[in-house]
Amino acid sequence: MLKRIIQSGYISYVSDANRVAYVLEHIPFIRSKVVALRSEGRKLNGFGIAGIILRLIWEIIKKAAFVAVFMLLPRYVLTRVSADGAIGFGLENCFVYFTVVMVCFCGSINNSAVFELSETSYTALREAKCRPSDYFRMVLVRKNISELISYWVVFTVFGMNFVKSFYLVIVIICARYAGETFNILLFRATGKPFAEHKGGNVTIMLISLFLAYFIPYMRGHVPGAYDLIFDTIWLMVILSVAAVFIYYVWNYSGYGKVAARIFKRSNFLSEDDRDILSDRSDKPEDYVCNFDAYDEDSYRNVNKEFFRQNRATITGAVEMRIVAVIIILAVAIIVAFNGYKDAVAKVISYSMPVLVFVMCVFSNSFGICKSLFYQCDCRLLENEDYRRRNDILENFFIRLKYLIVIDLIPAVMLAGAYAIAGAVAGKDGSTVTVVSVCVGIILLSCLFTVLNLTLYYIIQPYKGDMQKGARICNVINIIMYICCAGFIYINSTALLFTLGVGLALAVILAVSVTLVRQVGNRTFRLK
Repeated sequence: MLKRIIQSGYISYVSDANRVAYVLEHIPFIRSKVVALRSEGRKLNGFGIAGIILRLIWEIIKKAAFVAVFMLLPRYVLTRVSADGAIGFGLENCFVYFTVVMVCFCGSINNSAVFELSETSYTALREAKCRPSDYFRMVLVRKNISELISYWVVFTVFGMNFVKSFYLVIVIICARYAGETFNILLFRATGKPFAEHKGGNVTIMLISLFLAYFIPYMRGHVPGAYDLIFDTIWLMVILSVAAVFIYYVWNYSGYGKVAARIFKRSNFLSEDDRDILSDRSDKPEDYVCNFDAYDEDSYRNVNKEFFRQNRATITGAVEMRIVAVIIILAVAIIVAFNGYKDAVAKVISYSMPVLVFVMCVFSNSFGICKSLFYQCDCRLLENEDYRRRNDILENFFIRLKYLIVIDLIPAVMLAGAYAIAGAVAGKDGSTVTVVSVCVGIILLSCLFTVLNLTLYYIIQPYKGDMQKGARICNVINIIMYICCAGFIYINSTALLFTLGVGLALAVILAVSVTLVRQVGNRTFRLK
């Protein structure tokens, strides 16, 4: 069995080697040597090892970014808004508690290794005919090793004890098998993975955020997860229970059904792109972009038709955000009526820097741009007339109007929630603060809409290969999230922060129109 598991991982090894070779082929002075190796048919073992090392380095970078954003930044904020300061928020205590909630609970349920779609998995299971049980065991082992090294390095570098960080990573790995068990049982019961259950991922994320950050804020200290994790008895209990989950996942007999149900070509596309791309070369009438004359009315009609056809998907995304707003409002009202009105008022007054990150996540525009490319622009860009400066700018403004309206719906709901929470808190002199925050939410919504649409026209990250395009988009999203999270360090009143957002919106809008007008015809193209 061990031999078959290693053989199942060979495809991933070869894929990493080819990626490294592909990159090196585009570097001067090295290209000729790589081409010579390929032409001789020699095995690229060195490239494969380099690929594994680079993949591990990338995992360490991602884990470091995750720990910085979801552990160190919240700790920094909590120590400053808490009455007791840093007393109740020790570094190792925070690492343990945030890890238990955000990694062990949220991450283990939402990020299943078995049900994760990838081109490599599709190739191994469908084309190379690997045995599903052996392949999924290999995937689990690879993920365990990767997380063991990356989390251990990151926790240690950020100041946690070397031995304790190792114990904590072992707990993470145990939690991964509990999460895989949950996903498998849900798949057996419903025939669908957890990711396909509408609102499931968002619900788990909201619960996790509430447990991870709101409870410590209200209590003034991190709950005692630290003592449980490093207690010998509890550690033995965790390992004993994890052994049951590991045995179940390792010996699950239904991996063939998982491969047959999940790893189909159509499942690599988004819901709105799946039907269109399944036969994109045979039925041009399936696209929403079929017109011969390139004029203002044609652009209006094609965009109107696109948003009509995607109404259900867009509405679902907006509804999930509205549900999240309602939950947040309900929590704020409950907390206020339980004697914590000052705490609610304090959260409102300090929330503008945090709302930068929230509104970045709330924006639907980046995802809609992806659908616009695969349903419209991938065909329209084949015609040079569509890339004329005036046409690009005209279409930019038409789409901007649609996207602003879509993003404003949850933004207005969130602003209304803040207004209601501010009225319930009823603190003297808070009217200006509440109004400033509400206006700031609206401005931030417009700002991210403009920014996302501009990035689409200036960078145009999407390609015919949706997996490669997705990787570029993920990098862009990570960079944006990190930059937005950095605003939490800004110490300013809500009014001044909102004025700054308004100025930034005006500048970004002016720069966006100029860039799209001047360079859009060169950057907005097929790749």
